[in-house]
Amino acid sequence: TWAPLRLIQMIGVAKVAATEPMDYIWCPSSQDQLPKLMKLYLIQLALCDEWCRVFIGEKRIGLSLVVAFVYSFAMVSLIITCVSMNSKASVLLIPSLIAVIVSTWLNLVVYFNRYTNRRKSSKTVSTPINSL
Repeated sequence: TWAPLRLIQMIGVAKVAATEPMDYIWCPSSQDQLPKLMKLYLIQLALCDEWCRVFIGEKRIGLSLVVAFVYSFAMVSLIITCVSMNSKASVLLIPSLIAVIVSTWLNLVVYFNRYTNRRKSSKTVSTPINSL
């Protein structure tokens, strides 16, 4: 399910990377933004893979929630950098942002669902049974 989003994301980042420095919108054209763009892209790509491994593979819900929030922050940082270079090409990153928000929400719901179920089960186990 991530493959089409990654393809769209790669096309968007490639279009932004192909932008000439003189055509940058909100950042100085004298400073090359390509290293920053690639660093942010690779960081969010690694965090995406890590979130999938931790949440789906290992089923460690608490840790995957932390990774999901960091991944969301990295995705927003990537989009802000892309918008400052080429706002039209940055539109291609919006589906990935929506997927990150949905994934983080899913992770949060699963975490709180498990938390409330554990609290309910611990209350039923800890209540003493009156012996007759």
